[in-house]
Amino acid sequence: ETFEVISIVGIGGIGKSTLAQYVYNDERVRIRFDVCLWVWATQDFEVRVMLEKILESLTGGRPDRYEMDLLQSRVQKQISGKKYFLVLDNLWDNQSLHSNWAKLRQVLMFGAPGSR
Repeated sequence: ETFEVISIVGIGGIGKSTLAQYVYNDERVRIRFDVCLWVWATQDFEVRVMLEKILESLTGGRPDRYEMDLLQSRVQKQISGKKYFLVLDNLWDNQSLHSNWAKLRQVLMFGAPGSR
C-alpha cells in the first residue's frame, strides 16, 4: 500500500480539525514528508472538485478547468514519487464519499510509500 488513511471522527465541535492542525503544523511531522497539503472537502465529495483543490494546493495557483483525465494526470504527476501528507478536512460520511473515495484513491496511489 502506497499510502495510509488515518481518520479523526466525532461529533461537530469537539476539536477534530484543531487536532489535525496540531499534527499538520508539527515540525516533526512536516520534515518526514516532501509535500504537506490541507484541503477543505466539499460535503458532496465530488472527485473533480477534490482533485482541483488538491492540484491548487500542490501548485499554489488556481488550476484551469481540465477534463477529468487530464486533471487526474496533473495531480498524479505532482505527487509521483513524493511522500505526501494530505489532510482532507470536513469530510462527511455519506453515500457520496463512499461512492467516490475509490476514484480519488486511485489518483493518490501515485505518491511515494509512507504517504498519509
